[in-house]
Amino acid sequence: MRRETGFTLIELLITIFMSLLIITAVATSFTGFLGQSRTQEKIVESNENMVGLELLRRDVMSAGYGLFWGWNTTQMPYSEAAADANNPYASFFNDSPSGAPRAIVSQHGAVYTGVNSIFSGSDYLVIKSMNVARNTAGEKWTYVTTLGTLNGTNAGAGPGLWNSQNSSTENFQINDRVIALEISDPTKRALVVGNNFYTTYIGGNPPFVDPNFVPFASTDAYMVYGIDSLAAAGTPRSPFNRADYFISANGPDGMPSRCAPNAGVLYKAVMSQITGTFTLQSLLDCVADMQVVYWLDTTGLGTPLTPMSDIATVNPLTAQQIRTELKQVTIYILTHEGRKDTSYTQPTNPPNDIYVGDYPSLNGRWYTLGANVNYRWVVYQLTIQTANLI
Repeated sequence: MRRETGFTLIELLITIFMSLLIITAVATSFTGFLGQSRTQEKIVESNENMVGLELLRRDVMSAGYGLFWGWNTTQMPYSEAAADANNPYASFFNDSPSGAPRAIVSQHGAVYTGVNSIFSGSDYLVIKSMNVARNTAGEKWTYVTTLGTLNGTNAGAGPGLWNSQNSSTENFQINDRVIALEISDPTKRALVVGNNFYTTYIGGNPPFVDPNFVPFASTDAYMVYGIDSLAAAGTPRSPFNRADYFISANGPDGMPSRCAPNAGVLYKAVMSQITGTFTLQSLLDCVADMQVVYWLDTTGLGTPLTPMSDIATVNPLTAQQIRTELKQVTIYILTHEGRKDTSYTQPTNPPNDIYVGDYPSLNGRWYTLGANVNYRWVVYQLTIQTANLI
């Protein structure tokens, strides 16, 4: 007679119990690993945000650096941003062909069209300065004085009297293209122009290609700024560099999967000196809104400062007014941290709305989260003192 074999009930219960212990241990380890992974992801994300915000802060602080205030010779026309069907604001802030450039300006409540229509209401920011482009020539400068008694009207021999005092860490390289500004007169900062508003640095004495690129008088002092390198074949468009800042969901980096449906990427777009088009660099991911508030000394008394959200259209300011009245810029950026969390509901007041901007003065706007309340939203605030508008 054959004996039936198998597991007893007690053996089955012990096996099931041991399996449950193993599954529980694995699940606990996985949950802990997932939590650590999310924590690390948030740390990396936070660090990346800090880098992007610091780049933006530094660019805003440089607004106005190396810009001219007027012309001491016949006006030399220049170009700026080219018209772009995908970016209707690219040429909106041009001060060309002969106007003094506005150091910083923005469109409040920009109405994006086409692919960017979901970001209508976010501000569009523009900064003009020498070093905002971050190219190899754009971060260099030299201090120049004249020797002898030559007057700038005696074109031809003038460049031979320029005495260039380069910073050891900021020396120009051969074929860097530069512009010069007169800085002796505190009431103006004029371009020193020759055949163009720029010339090519060749070293030696005279150090420049343009024979008409001459100082105005023997007592004048000048600053010479790099703008780009001759390696970029073509003619420079502007006697300054320019960068635009805006939110887009259709940039070259695409959208991270963790971002909310109504968020995009905050880009810095640097204008090409040759084509007038822009090259995009991502600063922050998962950004839903950006608002810019300007603090102006409209009375000349220093205090109190007047907040304004629009200095381009509603209350248009000239380049001179921006230099003399603007004292502080505050930028508010709405973004979220981490991924969607269905166990979390963003606290808002009033319901579903977050204010982006300076609330007491109402310079900004209420942003409606809609269905995206299960993200941890935060408003970053950058308060920046202007340092290069004097």
